[in-house]
Amino acid sequence: MQFHEKLKRLRTHKGISQTKLAESIYVSRSAVAKWENGLGLPSEQSLKLLAEFFGVTPAELFSDPTTETVIVAKNKKISYQKVWIVVLIAFGLVAVCAAIVLTVLYAKTGRDGYGVFTRKLIFETERGSETHSLQNYGDDEISVEMEFAESRTFEVSYGTGSVTLPGLLVKTTKNGEVAYESVDYRNIAITYSEEVLARVVEHGVEVLTADYYSSECVGWANIKYGDLLLSIKIERHKLPVQSVEIKTDDGSDVIGVGQKKLLCIGVIPYDAPYRNVEIAVEKIVRPDGTEYLGELSAYAIVEDYYLKVSAAVLAGSRIYVSATVMPNGVKSADLVLEVVRIPAESFSLRLENLANYVKTGESAYLTLIVRPANASFNVLGETANLTLLTPDLAILRRDEHGRYLITVTDNNAVGKSISVRVEVDGIEKVFSWKIVV
Repeated sequence: MQFHEKLKRLRTHKGISQTKLAESIYVSRSAVAKWENGLGLPSEQSLKLLAEFFGVTPAELFSDPTTETVIVAKNKKISYQKVWIVVLIAFGLVAVCAAIVLTVLYAKTGRDGYGVFTRKLIFETERGSETHSLQNYGDDEISVEMEFAESRTFEVSYGTGSVTLPGLLVKTTKNGEVAYESVDYRNIAITYSEEVLARVVEHGVEVLTADYYSSECVGWANIKYGDLLLSIKIERHKLPVQSVEIKTDDGSDVIGVGQKKLLCIGVIPYDAPYRNVEIAVEKIVRPDGTEYLGELSAYAIVEDYYLKVSAAVLAGSRIYVSATVMPNGVKSADLVLEVVRIPAESFSLRLENLANYVKTGESAYLTLIVRPANASFNVLGETANLTLLTPDLAILRRDEHGRYLITVTDNNAVGKSISVRVEVDGIEKVFSWKIVV
């Protein structure tokens, strides 16, 4: 298998285009195309880069192990030839320039002759201007290395997914006299890179992105009319952030005292690029309308997209939070969250070890469980109101750690029950246990 066959097989197996391979080894797409068509061989440096890219040795790219040596020698010889070619071209350019100057001078004397004559393919928008780039490639060569003037660069819109190019003209210059003629679009030929599609429509040329839904792309196209060629660049850029929205993950506008809540950020358009988001607590207003002063982070702070509220913030206060997208600096409207007390929904009072009785002459600890777990009662570490309804049978007290302890004092109360009333957040319940020996 020859070098050009191996190269094409390796590239297609890897699933990449000639353009992508060219970018990876720092050459033009046309160079890769020439290698794959068997019209040229890579330099020593390009050979090494190709081998590294495909994970093989340079020798494995050739059927003959000595080919690499031959290629290196050939490329060196080509380099020497290029030097002589440059020298000869330089002399040729000097001669051409001299001929042009003589021709112009000859034309200005009024003698008969053809003078200076040029023909160019241009856009109507370039008429009367020489600011556009005149650098063109062959109709079978599209290069990303080419520089494009503003008049030769076009952007595909999001609304239509395409761009219609300005009308085309042939500009003819002879002895300083300029004339323009329209083109016959039936004789237009277009070649383009894989990122875009180009086609002739009625009295014009239209360019689209190959993937209509692509958020961004860069492509190139050559428009050929007879022996005239015009190269263009096609771009589609991601839309910048236009607006930002901040809200809670559950969509509510309340947060409990001492609680934390996840904040969500949304941008329009949804795929607009941004580097990071800065979320800030703008202010905190008490129920009476006055603001909390000093360092607000002592009362509310945002960490990892969670808004955390201190227990020091009064219920009924309002927290104002905003989000700013960087680097655009687009800021959201304030999200206003009311700080509320999360009430207890239910609770239970249990004896230790989940027993349903109390022995005479013994003591047992009581455990109060309040639901939900994020109820303000739990978060703030509040104390429930417990009342012993049978003081003649037992004693209810709290130890040095704040735990409730019940002790049976009547040894003759076997078979009777101890009752305790509990009040939490305005809810009252009575719990009872049998007294046993």
